[in-house]
Formats: sequence, C-alpha cells, structure tokens
Amino acid sequence: MHLAGEKSLIAESKLRPATEGDLEFIQRIYNEVIMNSTATFEEHPRPIEEWQRIYQEKIVQNRPLIVAEVSGEVVGFGTFYNFRGASGYRTTVENSLHVAPEFRGRGIGTLI
Repeated sequence: MHLAGEKSLIAESKLRPATEGDLEFIQRIYNEVIMNSTATFEEHPRPIEEWQRIYQEKIVQNRPLIVAEVSGEVVGFGTFYNFRGASGYRTTVENSLHVAPEFRGRGIGTLI
C-alpha cells in the first residue's frame, strides 16, 4: 500500500546481483512474507541452508538473483524459477519478487 506523503524510492535505489552475504537479508524478507501474507503457498520459514542451495543453483544455471538496495541496505529481491517440470514448459519461467514490509508501496517492486 502506498502511504500518503511517502515518496518513491526508485531514484535512491540500486539493483545489483545478489552475493552470498545478502542471503540472510533475502531469508528475512521471504520468511516475513511466508508468515504474514498469502503471496506464497509455503507454510514454514526457509532455513538459510535452503537459500544457500538456491544461490548456488542460480550460479550453475546462470540465472539472476538480484537485490534492491537503499542506502546500502537490501530491501528487496527478485529471481525466477522454472514454471513446471513437463518438457513443454522448458522455456517458461515464474518470476518471484519480494520487498521488505517497510519499503512496500514505494517503487522498489517496480524497479526489481
């Protein structure tokens, strides 16, 4: 939700490839989504080991995992996954982007 009087943060934001050092921020953002929304069908927080596995998978598959930063703080991330396992879907992906709650509605998702 966009709050009246709050400005867009797009101009102050920076996108960059995620690093291993960003995984705890990504985990915190995603686990908050799991616990407080219906944006994902997951019911249990993802452990850091799962994010480490996903990160390594993205490197091997040469697929993006990007983060949005504001003032040096990771405030959101985006990536994509294979849509389904059937061979007919091999060129189809599902995107995923999540933003920290205090930065939602301020243009970060649009940037990602």
